Amino acid sequence: MLICGGGMEVRCKLFMGTLKKAALDWFSGLPDRSITDFDVFSRLFMAQFAANKKKPPITSDLFDLKQQQEESLKDFLQRFNEVALRIASLDEKMAVIAFQKGLRSGAFDIALERASCQTMSEVRAFALSHIKTEEGQISKRAAENRLPSSNF
Repeated sequence: MLICGGGMEVRCKLFMGTLKKAALDWFSGLPDRSITDFDVFSRLFMAQFAANKKKPPITSDLFDLKQQQEESLKDFLQRFNEVALRIASLDEKMAVIAFQKGLRSGAFDIALERASCQTMSEVRAFALSHIKTEEGQISKRAAENRLPSSNF
């Protein structure tokens, strides 16, 4: 809503109409006549709700991401990338380390360590190659299981 013109009283009354849920409950609980002008209201509002604003992720947040027990490499890579893309100034080397630390122990973890990837682009390319191979093997096994066995 754009408010052009009008005094401070009009702005306060119109702004109140935009409040919902917790903000409206908070506003309704203010003592009568405790708001003397829009600046006072603005300061009180910010003091109450500024902490609710979700902070953007930083590179170190990537260390909190762990591959779950039943999570595929493909799904973990996607989840990791979704967070990494929201980081404004991603430290590539730290992101690579965080990805490696977040992996479950296994063949890919060992292979990635040996590959010595320096950037997330290299990690993604290496992981996608591994994923493609893994998915090909799964498809091949599924096809083999569908074939009738021959007893000649």
